[in-house]
Amino acid sequence: MTKPYYRKGSTSILVILSFLMLIIFSVLSISSSAADYRLAQRNATWTKDFYELEGKVSHYRYELDLLLNNGDISNIDEIADIIRERDPDALLEFTVEGMEILRIFESTSGRRILFRAVLDYDMDSFKVKAIKEVPIEFDYKDEIQFEDVEVNE
Repeated sequence: MTKPYYRKGSTSILVILSFLMLIIFSVLSISSSAADYRLAQRNATWTKDFYELEGKVSHYRYELDLLLNNGDISNIDEIADIIRERDPDALLEFTVEGMEILRIFESTSGRRILFRAVLDYDMDSFKVKAIKEVPIEFDYKDEIQFEDVEVNE
């Protein structure tokens, strides 16, 4: 029995098309997995930086509480002098509420977090006003150069 002329090679074409579809879907799957992997790595570094900075802030708060609970200190100026001596990076301001402490902590990758607390004049406790991430300055690596266009007449 002979096959009609128009049916010759149709099986080969179907096999080739099915393999082609399998190859296309496998390439799409691999590229999607690679994108997910890069996103997971970025998320892991952000999480690591966050917990590193949170640990630094918690340790700093613990040191401030130890300083406040020290029985030798009688007024807020002594606490300010000790903080300035121990931590020159801390910014101290005296406001109506009390002594405000501003401190920026930086992680190993360059991310920063701002710690802001206030010690009232009764010297009861440090009240944390803010702990927030400082945005990273964004600058272009490939700058677009804008030049004046000269017109020749």
